[in-house]
Formats: sequence, C-alpha cells, structure tokens
Amino acid sequence: MGWRSGQTVGNVGALSASQALATAAGTVWFRGLICILSDVPFSRPGDGGAMVLTGDGDILGHIVGGSAGMTFVCPAGPTFEALGCRLLVH
Repeated sequence: MGWRSGQTVGNVGALSASQALATAAGTVWFRGLICILSDVPFSRPGDGGAMVLTGDGDILGHIVGGSAGMTFVCPAGPTFEALGCRLLVH
C-alpha cells in the first residue's frame, strides 16, 4: 500500500532486473530487482519503501523506484538477510 498510490495491482514482468535509479547521492545502479508492470501507475513518487505483497499476502519486497508503467522492487529476502532480520509468523 503506497503512501501516494494507495492499493494497486500489477504483474511481475522480470526477475533479477538491473536498473539505474536517481537518488539523493546521484545515480545508483541496482541489480536483482523485481520489475512490476501495470497499465495504470503501480506506484507514484512518495511510495518508495512501501512493501509490495503477492496476491497471497506474502511480502515480495519494497519499492525503490519506477517510471511510466514500471515499478522496481528490491526483493525482501536479501534485504532482510543484509539487515539481520527475520519475519515472525504466528
């Protein structure tokens, strides 16, 4: 659920995509991204960091950027691993 876009629906268009994204530190290349495709904007400026869920409610990852018709998502697994986090499930 994005702060600006609210709840949206899209389809995974690519796994392990590479993309240059503009950041406050300049242009940064990201690898291993998931590309979400949609006919209407899946995300909008201000949605960065929002969790993206699968249709089953599992965490896919978080939004790191996008452009017209495309949103780039950093996969949850490697992010949680790098931060030393794990999900607690009841």
